[in-house]
Amino acid sequence: GMGWALLGAGLLLALYTLLRHGLRPAVPPPRSPAALRGRTAIVTGGSGGIGAATALELARGGARVVLAARDALRGEAAARRIRTETGNPEVRFMQLDLASLRSVRAFASAFLRQEPHLHLLINNAGVSAGGMTEDGFSLSFQVNHLGHFLLTQLLLERLQSCAPSRVVIVASRAHCAGRLHPDTLGRPPPGPLSAFQDYCDSKLANMLHARELATRLQGTQVTCYAVHPG
Repeated sequence: GMGWALLGAGLLLALYTLLRHGLRPAVPPPRSPAALRGRTAIVTGGSGGIGAATALELARGGARVVLAARDALRGEAAARRIRTETGNPEVRFMQLDLASLRSVRAFASAFLRQEPHLHLLINNAGVSAGGMTEDGFSLSFQVNHLGHFLLTQLLLERLQSCAPSRVVIVASRAHCAGRLHPDTLGRPPPGPLSAFQDYCDSKLANMLHARELATRLQGTQVTCYAVHPG
């Protein structure tokens, strides 16, 4: 079935990546402990995976870090773990469910009320799954793109008033297989690989968002990047 096809594709991609890039250990550059002191960062999906690893490094650099994640138990646990490991007390969890635009708006207004600064918005959270959201969009497209797009718009003024600042969108090379059709945007694509295609489409939307945002923000000292993890 589709699950096996996706798994097979994933394993092939992993194998290709290993063969192409070898098993070189990633050595992070040394950074002075206080390089990011006085800076505030949001990491979406910060309770696990790449998001938690990113949050840990930011906290190590002295930043104030907000872990924006859906699951409160996992989020609080991750924040606690990072505070303990880095000795940086300025790490907090705030609830954000990108599959709900209502939740995105609630998070943004709570953040703007509670936190005076924002220098770094890392749109990291991502899913690759079928299904629909309460807003009537396909799950991957909303979580990976639409929810983050709205979040970025709602926080843009704060990023501009705190410049120099930056937006980092965790995209994927899978964007190469993306296809966007304006008339069916945000609806699950047809075909047996619907969930995988939806993921690729959302990543293409991420890339286009990053490019357009970077263009519009020229001269504001807010810079914008799309990154492929790995």
